[in-house]
Amino acid sequence: MTLGIIHPMPTTRRLRPPTSSDTTEVSPGRRATALAIDLIYGGLASLLALLVAMLWLLVRTAWGRDDVPTPDATAAAALLLAATPAWLAWTALRLVQRGATPGQARAGLRVTGRPRQRLLRFALHPLAVPGWLWLALLAGVATFNLVALACATVGLALLLGGLATAALAVLRPTARGFHDRATGTRLVRA
Repeated sequence: MTLGIIHPMPTTRRLRPPTSSDTTEVSPGRRATALAIDLIYGGLASLLALLVAMLWLLVRTAWGRDDVPTPDATAAAALLLAATPAWLAWTALRLVQRGATPGQARAGLRVTGRPRQRLLRFALHPLAVPGWLWLALLAGVATFNLVALACATVGLALLLGGLATAALAVLRPTARGFHDRATGTRLVRA
């Protein structure tokens, strides 16, 4: 008897291996669709964590009649704080292993380059901004103020770079974003 592995969001398309003719133009609409799908997955992960945490607290407090014990509040907060890095790790793993984030795969796109380059691209992509802000929040709570400031600065810089890349993609659809130029990757059709 074998057990099948169930993937959380299976893709319907197989990504083809890289070829030398990867100069296919990707429209800004397709890029925006892929980003929107990835952000929706992140929002769903956060919503699921919120629902589980709320249900946990309701069950542990006799459906809201009792005060919330500190260990239960801590467990609920940990679950909520774990949603963002879990979503980012899942998205990065899909990019490294399959060459596309879940949103890119659904939009029929993929990223060229070696796995290390794709991982670095993800760290510099505007999609990673929640991760950098999460690190800043974590460092701020742990009173590492300089680290928190550095992480927040990186997150803000990536957000501004993403906005500039989006504007450039509208003006010149074949233009590569900052994250692609810095890592030697390219977003192409699958």
